[in-house]
Amino acid sequence: MEENEEKHLINKFRDCVADKNKTKEMVIEFITEAYKDIKNDDKAAELLKFWSQNNVLRNVEIIFKYSESEIEKIFLNALNLSAFMVSPFLLVFTPKLDSAEEIISNFRKRDNMVMTCKKQYEKFTKKRDSKSFLDWLKQQDMPDEEKKSIEMHVMMYHEFKLKESYHVSMQASFKEIKVLGKNIRPDIFIWVPSRPDFKLIVECDGYKYHSDKESFSKDRARDRQLQISNYKVFRFSGTEIFHDPVSKSFELCKYLSDNSTRFK
Repeated sequence: MEENEEKHLINKFRDCVADKNKTKEMVIEFITEAYKDIKNDDKAAELLKFWSQNNVLRNVEIIFKYSESEIEKIFLNALNLSAFMVSPFLLVFTPKLDSAEEIISNFRKRDNMVMTCKKQYEKFTKKRDSKSFLDWLKQQDMPDEEKKSIEMHVMMYHEFKLKESYHVSMQASFKEIKVLGKNIRPDIFIWVPSRPDFKLIVECDGYKYHSDKESFSKDRARDRQLQISNYKVFRFSGTEIFHDPVSKSFELCKYLSDNSTRFK
């Protein structure tokens, strides 16, 4: 691709992701093209297309709701599409986590509870498929809302294996980690439900808030505190994101793909 054509496409992408509706139109066109060769009787491929489109569109909603700068918006929309090209199940965007460690810990406790219940069912019935377990669950004496919640959890996190997908949480708050007396709230926190050891912080450093010496020093203090708490930190400058968002997003996607347990 010639340099001028590449610049034109990047400018077109930046203009598009400034508007949520245009971004959604781009996503639908992108995924439709990716699955254009699906045959009418290919149920599995149709289901994958349905998941892909709905997941990527849902991610767009979250990106526009929680992005605090244009640079974040550009980078995250590029990341959303880049991840789809690697695998439709690579990334799952979450709502904002007001107390990340506590919420994730509670999520894992709930997952353990559901899986313990399922294993006990399998032990006594010798049936190991999720459908049998969910059919049994429907007969149990518990609120319908709880049954639906467990059913959704089993299907999404164990049948679709989202338990091994990377979860992207924007503007998550870490009440346990403070710098200069303030809670840390990074641009992007990436975690995996099945891997408590994987904790990645990604910062998109826009020039406006990260250009002076004081901000530079605060950023480094934050990074050290996060690393002490066993978080890995990646920083992308606003300049490199602005000029080449696709390349920067693919850089992060490659790191995530290379370290994913979904593909092993």
